[in-house]
Amino acid sequence: QQQQQQQGLMPDNACFAQVISAYANSNERGAPERAEFWLRDCLDFHSKNNNRGSTNHEQHKPPDKVDKRVLKQVYEQVLRAWCTSGHPEAGQRAEQLLRKYNPPLPPPS
Repeated sequence: QQQQQQQGLMPDNACFAQVISAYANSNERGAPERAEFWLRDCLDFHSKNNNRGSTNHEQHKPPDKVDKRVLKQVYEQVLRAWCTSGHPEAGQRAEQLLRKYNPPLPPPS
């Protein structure tokens, strides 16, 4: 990764968004998991480059210097990947994703 930085070959938000979009539009088995992996990788990448937090996937949070519009689009694509996957746990996984990155939702009444 240091060599990539020296050569100016580091991915930007658009790179991550394109990969996630490809998985979100794919009917391939495992696409939502791969989209979510790239979301975490994007957040970890920005956290490292902003010297914030660790690379631990359990602790990733949106860093301050990310284009919030692009980040919102990426989250929506990952959610869409889960919602259109036909995976038996798609609803639960989408809800987990929402809870992880958004304020807690009130319990259903």
